[in-house]
Amino acid sequence: MNILSIDFDILFERVSEYKRLGLNPLALATGCAVKVDLVRIVYPALRDLREELEREGLEIAPREDADIIKGSSAEIFRRIYSLDPSENIDSRDVADIDPDTATVVIQIYQRYADKPEMFAKLIEPVYRGVARASSYIKRKIRLGKGHSIVTPFQEDQFALFDFIKT
Repeated sequence: MNILSIDFDILFERVSEYKRLGLNPLALATGCAVKVDLVRIVYPALRDLREELEREGLEIAPREDADIIKGSSAEIFRRIYSLDPSENIDSRDVADIDPDTATVVIQIYQRYADKPEMFAKLIEPVYRGVARASSYIKRKIRLGKGHSIVTPFQEDQFALFDFIKT
């Protein structure tokens, strides 16, 4: 039995499907080698930000391997934000979406991915902008699943949010 059996037709079909959805999996850095360390960086940064962000309206779900979203249908609205500290998140845009939950992919410059304080400093403005939307919709926005990856290029930092409305 060949364990490494790949049906390339199926692989290319799936890549094409992702591209139709607006995501090119061949252009993203993916896999374990590019993840920001969860235990030493991401979780401490989120722990430091959690209380204040939750007061502002962003509920950060427990870090688990899957995010289960209940509902018979869902709409997904994608927004990509710069991690530049001068970035202004349009909280009214997020409020207009009126999401029940959100998922996020953070791509951060590798030199900032080794200290929880620096990681927190870079994501905080974006997370606060999303949290501010809760004041317009009068309820918290839940941040479910998240991924954090590194890039060797500082200008390529971003936060990609998929806002999900069920």
